[in-house]
Amino acid sequence: MFVGKIKLSDNTMMFRLDDYELIISNSEGQWTSWNDIKAIINDGWIKLEDFSENVIYAYIEEVEFLNLYEYKCNLQFYVIDWHRKGEKHTLEFDHIWIKSDCLDYYFRDDAKYKSDISNLIDCWNGKEINEDRINRNTYEIDAFNQKIIIEFKTIIQGSDKPFPYDVRNVMVFGVKKTSDQKLLHNAIHMAKTFFKFISVNSRVDIINPVMIGCGDDINNYTTMLYIKPDKVEHINSNRCLKYDDTESGLAKLLTMICNNEICFRSLFPCSSNEITYADIMNICAAFELQFDISVKQNYKYKEQEKVKKKIIKIIEDSREIQFSDSEKIHFDEILVGIKNVKEILKKRIDIVLQEFVQIYGDLNIKCDFEEDYVNMPERIKNSRNALDHGNVEYKFERQMYWDAELLRAMVYMLILKTAGVSDKDKLFNSVKKLSKYPI
Repeated sequence: MFVGKIKLSDNTMMFRLDDYELIISNSEGQWTSWNDIKAIINDGWIKLEDFSENVIYAYIEEVEFLNLYEYKCNLQFYVIDWHRKGEKHTLEFDHIWIKSDCLDYYFRDDAKYKSDISNLIDCWNGKEINEDRINRNTYEIDAFNQKIIIEFKTIIQGSDKPFPYDVRNVMVFGVKKTSDQKLLHNAIHMAKTFFKFISVNSRVDIINPVMIGCGDDINNYTTMLYIKPDKVEHINSNRCLKYDDTESGLAKLLTMICNNEICFRSLFPCSSNEITYADIMNICAAFELQFDISVKQNYKYKEQEKVKKKIIKIIEDSREIQFSDSEKIHFDEILVGIKNVKEILKKRIDIVLQEFVQIYGDLNIKCDFEEDYVNMPERIKNSRNALDHGNVEYKFERQMYWDAELLRAMVYMLILKTAGVSDKDKLFNSVKKLSKYPI
């Protein structure tokens, strides 16, 4: 818990920060107005200093009125710049170190990770380390109006668990020295999105604390960021993609994440334990966006377009003859709808499915996804349309839910190919993680 004062021009307020809840109250017995609260919040951030001289930067998710004297702020995360005698608080950083369980699964089979574990434990115990160290690539991307260096490292810490060491992989962002809180927010969001992608799980979490500071030695860091935990689901290690299978496309993949070129809000299942109606709608949306980015933007089914133009011509020619003036208003509304009709989801899926078969193989798809995958495009089109138009009489069968999982695997294939993963075996390994038998 952190407690301190907030000084304004005409009064003083108290704050109490505990478990991602910040309570702000007027200590002088005066009413606390919304204008008082707005005056101390800057673009979602609020800077505080507690009685121990620790400086806190809190990112506010929402503000709630409690009573005439108090407001509650729910925090998304907060940064603690711990007080050290003789040192000024600046929140300056050029490195951000982020951990997650899924990173350890991602690198589990990596030779460097295994080598680093051995070397770090030897170093911890004062032994000589292996000089023939394996190097891992670094990735330079253009993001957030600057060049960012992203590295993946292995660190060791003491542990209070039966095994005395805590060895973990970390994702390290190298940036220009800054105090930019927005950059910090963007980097955290980008890392979490990457973790979701490699774990095929929307409810993966970042391990607190995130270390922030200058230079490579985190032992000298005094600043830590704590993120409010989400509703986390158990990470299935068999579902996590592998570094070796995705390394060739990692720089481009990270850039795609930064540029919002992947429809993450629709890509993942709502739950790892079940497939729902919403998953069918969501994965169709994710597929259509990825098709535009990875295959062809503004795709048109030429044969269908020719027929549509003929239909529109016939209808337009009958407007003056067949319809009264009062009916023409409704006629025009319906005609606009016909002109905007695009029945191309099935055709788009057919195109990508052919490519998917070449990579994954006919028999493998039948075994790992579904026997009748050839008719999946027609089924999922009908399912999506039934849900979209509220057709309560449409009957959903078990096979239609597996259609969504096959389509999700196809979207992953498109993303990885666009990122630059061209090796068929590595694409196969990654896509298999989304099948019924991901081992």
